[in-house]
Amino acid sequence: MKALLNEDLTKTNQAEIEDYISKMEGLVNPNTPVLTPQERQTYGKGNGNSNKLLVADVKTQKTNQPHLKSELINWEEFDKDYLSSSIIEGWLMRLYSIAYKLESAKMMHDYNNYNAAIDQYAHLEYLSRNNVQGAAEAHRQLKEHFKKNKSNKNDN
Repeated sequence: MKALLNEDLTKTNQAEIEDYISKMEGLVNPNTPVLTPQERQTYGKGNGNSNKLLVADVKTQKTNQPHLKSELINWEEFDKDYLSSSIIEGWLMRLYSIAYKLESAKMMHDYNNYNAAIDQYAHLEYLSRNNVQGAAEAHRQLKEHFKKNKSNKNDN
């Protein structure tokens, strides 16, 4: 598992990645709304796959059969919204890919830490059985994490 992890990501690129994330936040935050859950439900109606297909078909019809366009629609605004949505969707796909990779790396690091913690627990148990000073208390402290109770069952 260690061979799959590249520690250079955090060692050499941490400041640079932090800087890029801050720059992205600086660009995105002032130019995007934060919708309430109710607003997300309302505005999210145009986001389903069948709804995207409807919008794409209307855009195609607008281009191929302009004489059928409704005069009630601001087609310039429609085109701007369509373009902005397409650009943002591309960005999101790239960001989702980055987030997935970062989550995978975090999972692997957490897994390594967990296994090391289990090894330390076993080591303290061994030291405690051999009456090494301080080992029994340290072992008891960690043993608390293994008690079966209702709150621990849902932590997994």
